[in-house]
Amino acid sequence: MKRSLLALLSVIIVSSAFAALPKKSTPKKGGSSRDIKVVREYIKKRVGEDTIKQIQAKEGGKKFLETFFADQEWMEEFAGSGPVWIKDRSNDFEGDMGAALKALDLLYWNDKPIDKDGTLFMTTRIGRNIATSFALNHGHAVFVNNNGVAYKELTADDRRREVKDASAWDQEKLVLHMDAYRRWYIDGTLDDHCEDYDTREWREVTNFGQNAELTIDDLEWIHNIANVNTGNAGHVCHPHIAYRLWNCFGASVHGSMYYQPWKHRWNEQELRHRVGCVCGGISKFGSGQAAAHGIKAYTAGQPGHCAFQVWNYVKNRWDVGNYVGPPTGSHFAFGKMNDFEANNEMVLYYQNPARMDAEYLRWQAHLSGKSEDFIKSMAKVRGNWHAAKDWQKKLSKGSNVQEEYKKWYEVVCKAFTESPSSGWDLTNGYLDSLGGNKTGVTDTVKKALSSFREPKTEFTEVYLFDKKVLDEVAKRFNDVELWQVVPEMLDGQVGTANYYNQIVSWASSQLMKTPQDATKFMKLVVANSIKNKQPLDYAGMVKNAGESRDVKSFHQVYKLMDKLPDTIPKNVKLPKVTSANKWPIQDYGGTLLGQEGGLVVKSVAYVTPLAFKYALTPDDIDFGSAFHTEKDVEQWAEVFLKGDTLVTGVTIVNTPGQNAGRQVPLKVEISMNGSDWETVWSTKEVKDEWRVPISKKKARHVRVVRTDKKPEVTDEKEKTKEFFHLKKILVYGEKQY
Repeated sequence: MKRSLLALLSVIIVSSAFAALPKKSTPKKGGSSRDIKVVREYIKKRVGEDTIKQIQAKEGGKKFLETFFADQEWMEEFAGSGPVWIKDRSNDFEGDMGAALKALDLLYWNDKPIDKDGTLFMTTRIGRNIATSFALNHGHAVFVNNNGVAYKELTADDRRREVKDASAWDQEKLVLHMDAYRRWYIDGTLDDHCEDYDTREWREVTNFGQNAELTIDDLEWIHNIANVNTGNAGHVCHPHIAYRLWNCFGASVHGSMYYQPWKHRWNEQELRHRVGCVCGGISKFGSGQAAAHGIKAYTAGQPGHCAFQVWNYVKNRWDVGNYVGPPTGSHFAFGKMNDFEANNEMVLYYQNPARMDAEYLRWQAHLSGKSEDFIKSMAKVRGNWHAAKDWQKKLSKGSNVQEEYKKWYEVVCKAFTESPSSGWDLTNGYLDSLGGNKTGVTDTVKKALSSFREPKTEFTEVYLFDKKVLDEVAKRFNDVELWQVVPEMLDGQVGTANYYNQIVSWASSQLMKTPQDATKFMKLVVANSIKNKQPLDYAGMVKNAGESRDVKSFHQVYKLMDKLPDTIPKNVKLPKVTSANKWPIQDYGGTLLGQEGGLVVKSVAYVTPLAFKYALTPDDIDFGSAFHTEKDVEQWAEVFLKGDTLVTGVTIVNTPGQNAGRQVPLKVEISMNGSDWETVWSTKEVKDEWRVPISKKKARHVRVVRTDKKPEVTDEKEKTKEFFHLKKILVYGEKQY
C-alpha cells in the first residue's frame, strides 16, 4: 500500500474515542438522524449486563468499554456488519455478540504501534475495522464452545500465553493473526483496495472462508510465498499447486499418510504447495493466499470442489477462481438457497450508502418491538435480509402470528425483487407457516413467481432455480395440482433468459411420467413458448423422455426441434454434424437399430439434446461427449430399442482426451424387461473405440456399464467414485418387431 509517513503521523486521538486515518477512505461519522443512544442500547441489550461486568473486571476493560461506547462509527460497524458468527451456511443470525465484544476487548488490550511515535494500530480506521471483523468472525469460537460454555479466560499476567484447543480459535491465535495484518499494513504488502474496506468487507477477508485451521505459520507462509500482484484490479489468485491424488510414496490424499513424511517440516499450506492436494485443499489454498493479502475471498464448493470465491474489483461482484463448473456454493453466506448468488445479491445491500440508516431502524425495531420499524428498515434499503430475518423471528413468537406473517410477506415481496435468491428463501419459510392452507400456498407461489424473477445483474453463473426453488414448491402440490400450477410458473417467468427453461426442464421430470403425459406436456410447453415468443430449451424433455423409456416421446422431442427451430434459444450452442458415416456400418451381420430407439443415463449431469440423439447414430458431431454423468462407483448408459431385437453387435466410442480412462472397467449387458440383465462382454483396456460382436441375443435394452474400479474393497467409503462419459453407443441387430 502506498501511504505517506505524513498521513501516519497525523493521527489524532480525541476524547478517548478512535479516530481514523485522514485519507480519502475516511467515512462520515454517524449522521445527525441517527441517535448514538440507539446503537449503544441495542449492543448492550444483545451483549448483556453480565458480559459487560466481566469485561469491566479485566485489566484495561473499563477503558476499552468507555472508548467503544463513545464512538458511534465504531459501534455502528460492530452492530451493522452482518450477523455475528456466520458458520458455514448455518443461518445462525443470533450468534453471541457478547463473545464478539470480549474478543474485541482482547485485541484492544494487545494492540501494538504502527510507527515510532507509538500510534496504535486500532486508532486507525483500517486497524479498527480489521479488529472488529476478527471479533465478529471468530469471537464465538474463542470464548464459547459448542455447548455454550465459556472457555477459561486468561489473566492479566498470561493473556498472551497460547491456549490450545483443536475445536476452536484460541485467544493467542486471534491476537497473532490480528498482529500479522498490522505488520503487513506497515510494510505495504496488503492489496491496495483494502484501504477502503469497511468492517463488513474485512469480514470477507479475515473469515478465511471458514478455513479456520490456518495457523499463524500457515498465514505467514502463504503471505510470503503467494504470487499476488497487489493493485491488479479484477485479478484472480491462482492456487499454484498440483492436483495430485497420490504422493510420491503411493499414499492417497484421502488417507492419513499422504502428508506424514513431511509434517515435521512444513505447515499445512506449504504441504499443499509442495506435495499436492485435491478439491478442498486447492480451494483453501486459493482463498488463503487471497485473504493473506487483504483480498476478499471464501472457499467454495463446486462439482469438482477446487474452486474458491474471489472479489472482482473491476466488475464489482463475486467471481470464481479455479472455476470447474456450476453450481458454486460459498462457505460464507446468509441463506440456505444459492449461496453464491445470494452473496452477490447482498452486495446491493451492503454497498448502499443508506445502509447504516436502514440498520439504525432495525436496531430501533429491536428496542421498540414495533413491526413498523422493521418495515421502515426494509423500505430504506431493498434486499435488507437481516431486518427481514429479525422481524420473522420476532413475529413467530407473538400473538396473531398469521396476520403479522402476511404483512411481513407483503413487505418481503417488495423489498427483494432484485434479490430473488433471498426472496425465495424467505418465501419457503412463509410457505411452511401456511401448513395445509392450499389456497394460501397456491396464491403465495403465484405472487413469488411474479415478484422474484431472474436478476438482470450479470453474475458469473446462472442460479439453479429448479433445484433450489421448484423442488420445494413441488412438495406442496400433488400431480393433478402441479398440472394446474406449471402454466402459472411459466407465465410468471416469461422473458427471463434462464428461469423459464429451468421450469420447463424441472416440470418435465415431474410430469412426463407416461407416454400420454409426455405428449400432453410437450404440447403444453410448446403452446406456451409460441404464445409468449419464449425460446425453449429441450434438454429436460430429452432427458425425461429417455427416463420414461418411451421411444415415441424421445423422438417426438426431436421432431419438435426440427419443426420449431425458432423456439431454440440463440445462446444454446447445439453440436453440429461434421461428417456423415465416420463410424460406418460394422460387419456384425445386422443393421443399426439403436438409432430408432432412445438413450437414458443413470445420473446425467447435463444433456445437450442433439448430442444425445447423435450418440445413437453413425454421424459425427463436434462435441466431446454425448452425455456426462454425476460421480458414482458404478455408472451406466442404456439404449432402449424400439422392439424385440436380435442384437448382433455394439460399437462404443470413447471420449477423446486425458479422461478416456474413466470408462473402464467396462461391460455390456442386455435385457428383455429392463430389470434382469445378462453380461455379454467386459474389458479393462482403455481404447478409443470398442467393438463388441454379440451372437444374436434377443433384447430390448442394451447397457454399457462402467463398473466399480476397486471391486475388492468392501468399505463403501473407500470405493472410487468417478464420472462416466461416452461419445457413441451404436447398437446393431435384426428386427423382431
